[in-house]
Amino acid sequence: MNTLKIQSFKTVALLLVTFFIIGGIMIGISLPSLLHISDRYTQEEAVRLLVMGGLFLLVVILFVVWIFSGQYQKSVKRYISGCTNSALAKEKINHFIKNTLETDGLRYNHEFICGSYRGTIAFGETTKLAWIYPNVVRHKRYFVTVDKSYVIVFGFTDGHLQVAEVKNESAVSEHIKKIVTLCPQAIAGYNKDLHSLYEKELPKFLQLKYYKVISPDRI
Repeated sequence: MNTLKIQSFKTVALLLVTFFIIGGIMIGISLPSLLHISDRYTQEEAVRLLVMGGLFLLVVILFVVWIFSGQYQKSVKRYISGCTNSALAKEKINHFIKNTLETDGLRYNHEFICGSYRGTIAFGETTKLAWIYPNVVRHKRYFVTVDKSYVIVFGFTDGHLQVAEVKNESAVSEHIKKIVTLCPQAIAGYNKDLHSLYEKELPKFLQLKYYKVISPDRI
């Protein structure tokens, strides 16, 4: 499935290359001091550099393993495994990717919806979308919000919630309106009762077709 790629693949690749170079440099400059070939660094400083360089390389290795394991496209694999003809399913997905335009990190048509968040692909059939709502993920450092991610949460009839990041708040609202028009069976909006019903009593949730929450924004 080489046509399905992480939205920010170029950024991720650049980051991995940077980590690899930094890690390699740190290890390279520490070894002469550790092997007593050079006295540029003390043994303590050299060990510190070696450990830090090793950590950088470990991050690269773990991320590469994660990519090759296919975990980032678990939702795609789940769809294919549920199809009787996996070859036809892959062909349909590739056709969808080639013939739909990605806008603000999302692509969708009458067959599929696709997006990504933090390197994980959100993917599902349009006809099986049961719930959709906006959310704002606040990224905090030392209890202080330093950044925000605007996302759309998709709940499918199989009980899986998936998240796709969109570039800004206005784009979230715009895409939700379009997707609700495309998927009139989906519940639009969020409240705690709906969340509880979706998680604990999915069959009852799926009977709420065409139900619209009055205040759909979840901030």
